[in-house]
Amino acid sequence: MSLVLLLIWFLNLFFRPNFNMILYPLLGAFLFSVLDVIYTFIRTKRVYLPFSAFLSGLIISLILDDTQGLFHLYSAVFAAFFSKHFIRIKGNHIFNPAAFGLFVSSVLFQSSISWWSVITVNIYALPLIFLLPVLNRLRRLHIPLIFLGGIFIYLILTTGLQPAFLLMSDGSLLFFAFVMLTEPMTTKIFRFWKYGSPLMMLAVYIIFMTLRIFGPDLFLSTLLLVNLLSSVTSLSSQQNR
Repeated sequence: MSLVLLLIWFLNLFFRPNFNMILYPLLGAFLFSVLDVIYTFIRTKRVYLPFSAFLSGLIISLILDDTQGLFHLYSAVFAAFFSKHFIRIKGNHIFNPAAFGLFVSSVLFQSSISWWSVITVNIYALPLIFLLPVLNRLRRLHIPLIFLGGIFIYLILTTGLQPAFLLMSDGSLLFFAFVMLTEPMTTKIFRFWKYGSPLMMLAVYIIFMTLRIFGPDLFLSTLLLVNLLSSVTSLSSQQNR
């Protein structure tokens, strides 16, 4: 996953380089990694390679509008770090850390979410293709396929075939489906949730679209609500056993 995101970043740098495009991903990934290493060392006295923190920091940096001041990046990273380590139910993550960080930064500090690295499907989004065999091996490929398939049918019914194809080529939609929906710690796939997770994502997304409830960002609002619902539902089912 990290290699694919790095490739997306490098392609952006190659075809349309600017200073912020270099600085944002470097700082986001570095800051989250350092925070994670320091906190883990304080708690366990162990040093480890913070792959998940690096990935979350990179995701935040590739989605948050890179033309903003660094404060917006810092606030998103710190909120994501807080979510990862302190917002839990029985030791389990509730929210996707990157999505939570972006959402909180947008709500509290009006940070703009632009999905700048993949805002249109062109060469920048092509590396997502390499995630197909990875997700298949992790038994998570069905998640984006079910979600995207449902969105495509919904768009055909509401806009027609040709506009549906055009809207499905949105790079932010594909990034959301293949990168953020498949995060292993918060998108459950055991038992009911194997198909329940993508179907719930699809249902909430369509409801939000229909009612025009977008929040700071439609994708992030959908993901965080389903994260919360799945965590509460799983906890309730465990208590009833």
